Amino acid sequence: MNRPAGVRPTLTIGSPHAIINVTPLIDILLVLMMIMMVITPITSRGLPAAVPNASIDGTPPPAQQPLVVRIDLDSNLWLNREPVPEREFDSRITYLLARRSGAVLFIEGDKDLAFSSVAKLVDRVRGLGVSTIALMPTNNPPSSNQPRTP
Repeated sequence: MNRPAGVRPTLTIGSPHAIINVTPLIDILLVLMMIMMVITPITSRGLPAAVPNASIDGTPPPAQQPLVVRIDLDSNLWLNREPVPEREFDSRITYLLARRSGAVLFIEGDKDLAFSSVAKLVDRVRGLGVSTIALMPTNNPPSSNQPRTP
């Protein structure tokens, strides 16, 4: 049988034909899309981020020297390259934190120091009221009595 182009074959009664009814499929997809659009804003949560406050006049705030506490193998404490006696450490940290709002305290431990000593120092400064503490990695061992600062 030769048929002209564009002419469909006629279906006889009782013969199987493969025509898909897409209307119910589209209805189901639309319902699923509406459910996802309603659920997504409810469940979305972001990660907390510390965003700096913008100044009113557009000038950047004055840069502060970072607070760096270093502990060496002999458990000697250093504060910004300056040795601090054990008995004065708490009062010096408290004094510096009172003058700075939202200060970040960096803690650097000696390369060969046990982590438990660093953890005790973190607990100690957290007890003094420091809310933001950052650990500094040590790539190279510092010279004899000069700790690194960021």
